[in-house]
Amino acid sequence: MYIIFHYTLYIFNVKFIYFCTFENILFTNIKDKHDFYFVHSFYFKPNEDVLIGTTEYGFEFTSVVNKDNIFATQFHPEKSQSAGLQLLKNFMEL
Repeated sequence: MYIIFHYTLYIFNVKFIYFCTFENILFTNIKDKHDFYFVHSFYFKPNEDVLIGTTEYGFEFTSVVNKDNIFATQFHPEKSQSAGLQLLKNFMEL
C-alpha cells in the first residue's frame, strides 16, 4: 500500500451537506459556497498541510486535499451538477 499522506478518520451521520470554503486553482469559475454532493459517513483530518477545502455542517471538516500532483475530494464532483462539471474541467486543464 502506498501512503500519500497521513490522517485520522472520524464517523458522522450525514447524507447531504454543502461545500463551503476553498482556495485553489481547481475551483476557478466555481462560486464560493456552491453545493456539492456528499454521501458519506466518514470524514478525516489530515496530519499534514494538504488541506485546500473545508465544509461547515455543525463543525468544519476536510473536503478537499492536495499534495504534489494528487487531488482528492470528500464529495462527488460527478453528482454535483454544474459545479462538479466545472471542477472536473479545471482538473483536466491543470
